[in-house]
Amino acid sequence: LSDMESGLSREQRSFAWGVLGHYHAQSQNMPTALSYYGRVSDHKQLTDEQLEWYARAALRLQRWDELASVIQHMPEKLQKDPTWQYWLGRSFAAQGKSSQAKEMYEKAAASGRNFYAVLAGEELGRRINTRNNVSDADAKDVRRMSEDGAIKRALVLFKNSQSNGDSKMRRQAQAEWRFATRDFNEDNLLTAAQVAFDNQFYDMAINSADRTDHKLNYKLRYISPFKDLTVRYAAQAGIDPAWVYGLIRQESRFVMGAQSSVGAQGLMQVMPATAREIAGKIGMSSSELYTMDGNIRMGTWYMADAKRRLQNNEVMATAGYNAGPGRARNWQASSPLEGAIYAETIPFTETRDYVKKVMTNATYYASLFNEPQTSLKQRMGTVPGRY
Repeated sequence: LSDMESGLSREQRSFAWGVLGHYHAQSQNMPTALSYYGRVSDHKQLTDEQLEWYARAALRLQRWDELASVIQHMPEKLQKDPTWQYWLGRSFAAQGKSSQAKEMYEKAAASGRNFYAVLAGEELGRRINTRNNVSDADAKDVRRMSEDGAIKRALVLFKNSQSNGDSKMRRQAQAEWRFATRDFNEDNLLTAAQVAFDNQFYDMAINSADRTDHKLNYKLRYISPFKDLTVRYAAQAGIDPAWVYGLIRQESRFVMGAQSSVGAQGLMQVMPATAREIAGKIGMSSSELYTMDGNIRMGTWYMADAKRRLQNNEVMATAGYNAGPGRARNWQASSPLEGAIYAETIPFTETRDYVKKVMTNATYYASLFNEPQTSLKQRMGTVPGRY
């Protein structure tokens, strides 16, 4: 590209260097990525994804001045993303611009209860609060909601799907529920969530409770069914039950018969081949993958094994659970790296999103379970350097 630059227009040169910078950033060759991105003379030639990876390259190397500059050159819609509001705040803080940092943290914190909203709130001295700000739904309202025509159809479809093991009917039940609740106000959403929970339609309980912004019921947002089994097997495996629940909520939304497009099974979405390997190691039948008890036992054992194999680090183990331990190890830096930076610079979009959601879920569950570790930043911690 250097050899042919003279024959290219300014826009073509910027586009080409942006392509190379993006490639190297996703390959985690961050110094090379930044050197190529630095040759882009027109940031308007960069796609949103290329700009975001430009920012991630600067973030990974903790070049705070450069990171701030990249974020401030992003289009407005990206600048309004809590991801870049938070990291711009961190950039300002690193440069000693505390009032500007606080302004960005406030914007990110106002975005809800996502990963960066929580981290931004913690930078402002706040902590996760899981106290409900509304009472539980009134029993009469719950009974009346249960008799609503569309809600009743969804429940009938759901119960039949459970008794028949019919996944197609279950998807119809979910669609009927979403349609029934599409225009509900927050009171009705929480009543519907209670109806779904009472009928063990757990994913739709979360779906409804998660859609409220002002009236918050955290016990429905972060439900914890099967607690006796989950806590027991987490204790046997030596891992935090809040982390286990954070993962189950993300993996399956507590759908017992969940099956992914690639064949992962059950609450903890364990692959059959992995189940056979686990079963051989801990002395159980691989067919137990398809039972609630066996699935939780296998999944918690695998979480603990991933953590053990990945330097006893929860963040890496979460990435490894989704993308494989080898990839999680490849994404380490040569020296210790802040956990949130490790997570944000994971090259797989699905895994990057997964790690942030699981760890945020785990922090909320820790608060609900009255555990001490209710700071997301502390939970993310530091990912050790590759050895």
